[in-house]
Amino acid sequence: GDYRLMLWPSMGGSECVVFINQTYEEDPEVAQWLRNRDFRIALSLGIDREEINETIFLGTGTPRAFICPPGTPFYPGPEYEKQYAMRDAAKANAILDRIGLKEKNTDGMRLGADGKSELTLRLSVINASFLDYPGVAELLVRHWRELGLRIDARLQERSLFTKLNESNKQQMLLWDA
Repeated sequence: GDYRLMLWPSMGGSECVVFINQTYEEDPEVAQWLRNRDFRIALSLGIDREEINETIFLGTGTPRAFICPPGTPFYPGPEYEKQYAMRDAAKANAILDRIGLKEKNTDGMRLGADGKSELTLRLSVINASFLDYPGVAELLVRHWRELGLRIDARLQERSLFTKLNESNKQQMLLWDA
């Protein structure tokens, strides 16, 4: 047949975004880090967007920061497309050390502010048939483990995902924009 592939551009800015809940309150230790701008920058610098693009999106995406896309009224300009969006594990580790997450256990996982208990963050993932969010989560867990951060990625059924999100119990979400 005379077939061709046409990609439909997203006007949301991204097909897959890590949303960090800065109003999360259940665990004060986790809450303090989710609210810390430098911690969030370190998380972003720890992500290998090129690997995610090649592995999950088969190279069809454009690795970039989560901003409005070009051609929309709120596009901030090309200088923001790569801001904190290029993997730099050395810089991410330096930031984590500087903000007080220097101590690690024997497994190389970072300890919380008390210097004794391991800091573990929860990434909630919904299983949608149109995108391999669990696959992205698996890569993120590995990327952040390389920074000494333990991430508990939890696959959640859609109504539970929504209920926990609406009740402010989610720490980090993996979803589209």
